[in-house]
Amino acid sequence: MESWEKEFPVDRKRKQKLEMRNSGRQFCFIIKNIFAYFREPVNTGVDGVFPQKYIVLMSTDALDEILGPQGSLAGAIAGFEFRPSQLKLAKLVWKALRDKSKAVIEAGTGTGKTLGYLVPVVLSEKKTVISTGTKNLQEQILLKDIPLLSKALGRQIDAVMMKGRKNYLCRYRFDQHFLQPFLLRKEFDDVRGILQEWIERSEFGDRAELDWFKDDDPLWDSISSTSDQCVGADCMFYEDCFLNRLRQAAA
Repeated sequence: MESWEKEFPVDRKRKQKLEMRNSGRQFCFIIKNIFAYFREPVNTGVDGVFPQKYIVLMSTDALDEILGPQGSLAGAIAGFEFRPSQLKLAKLVWKALRDKSKAVIEAGTGTGKTLGYLVPVVLSEKKTVISTGTKNLQEQILLKDIPLLSKALGRQIDAVMMKGRKNYLCRYRFDQHFLQPFLLRKEFDDVRGILQEWIERSEFGDRAELDWFKDDDPLWDSISSTSDQCVGADCMFYEDCFLNRLRQAAA
């Protein structure tokens, strides 16, 4: 069987952005601007310009070519086990996306749900929100499933994780906190120095990068920000704000 890549030759690649957001303990992915595939030029007869005809790779054959027993995932995963229920789930998601309809799908442990819904939404060119209930699943999707799917498809999938703002250090509150007179002692200065060094090398100021930082340490509440505490565009650190940098990366 010819692979779907041969069946739908790629003339142009589009980058994808994946952004993750959370509200309370609810975590989300937003997948957008996915792959577009083209086959035949369309002759408009205007100034010799022939725009490409879009052929969105959303067919059950494409899903079979990826999730099937001889599909691209089988080639990317050692000891791959074909799961008919996973393929069935993917086709239900595909149908809902195609028909712009609603679908409520329940599947048991071992079905392979994550890749079952990731494959059709990645191929759909639809902006898609994938909501998870835990950080563990969030990290599994970002660090394991998406790289695996990227390898199987042979294409880069850009991913950005977005959590609630309290997960990110606020430069303004950090600066204000350590300016307090009672904190100008060596033991506090040592902590500030360690954090300052981390701030200089961190891309997004994510607390998860600080494995030595205790979950119940009250210091984090003093150096992170809620929406009510944020001073917005009036902040002296607005251009270097970790949260703004993260949002720009996910845009």
